[in-house]
Amino acid sequence: MTTTAPPPVDSRTSVVAFAVVLAALLAVLAVTDPGGAGFHFPPCPIKAMTGFDCPGCGGLRATHALLHGDVAHAFALNPLYVASLPFALAWLAWRALAAFGAVRAAPVLTPRTTWTLVAIAIAYGVLRNLV
Repeated sequence: MTTTAPPPVDSRTSVVAFAVVLAALLAVLAVTDPGGAGFHFPPCPIKAMTGFDCPGCGGLRATHALLHGDVAHAFALNPLYVASLPFALAWLAWRALAAFGAVRAAPVLTPRTTWTLVAIAIAYGVLRNLV
């Protein structure tokens, strides 16, 4: 019996699937306040285990606030997330456009860049718990 490898996933299919899932999640988040009564999102595992805010804590509530146009409240919940969101969205859009051939390939995150971003997030996580 021989097995064949599955066909490679088309990058355009991946982009469309990601966009559909993201839109659905944002729609749920737009109508569901993570900080309010009713449906509760799962707690942050780092906060649950340590009692400390992780670099992402407040991200869901900040996204909810952004979806309702309250940038100041979103920034108060998680400044790093709100400040980095335009860059992350621009990079994702560039990757999506590149998958459809509309622009040249988006830059790849090098290991050095990735580790720098991780170090920034960790430093932010530590500092937000000291202040």
